[in-house]
Amino acid sequence: MHLNLIERTDGFSDHSGFNEQWWRARMFQQDSTLLAVHDESGAELARVEMIERTHPGEYLGDVDARHFVKIQFIEVRHRHRGRGVGLATLQLLAELYPDRQLLAFSEADGFWDKTGWTMHMHREDDPARPRHQRLYL
Repeated sequence: MHLNLIERTDGFSDHSGFNEQWWRARMFQQDSTLLAVHDESGAELARVEMIERTHPGEYLGDVDARHFVKIQFIEVRHRHRGRGVGLATLQLLAELYPDRQLLAFSEADGFWDKTGWTMHMHREDDPARPRHQRLYL
């Protein structure tokens, strides 16, 4: 499967197969980058919102935010889920930001556990009853 990342400076218009609330109903952060993932035929398979220089806060301690890029949202179009598109998208993002650490805060642990990324708990959380989202690197 050959996929391409395309920056979307104009946002997204067709929301079929995606969570419309994530991609239309809310305002994107000023410093965010919107990316669409397309296959060879030009079909949009996934979307990503990236945020530059994000600090992982109370998860990792004293680190330099310039080394991180946050995946604010990542979504694979419904009919393409379970086919490796999400993992392929993460690989494309790693290639786009080769000198940066990708991070994501999430409650969708099933997806992130499959990525092989490392999960970090908030320093104040009890693992049996976490109150904060988990951080994945």
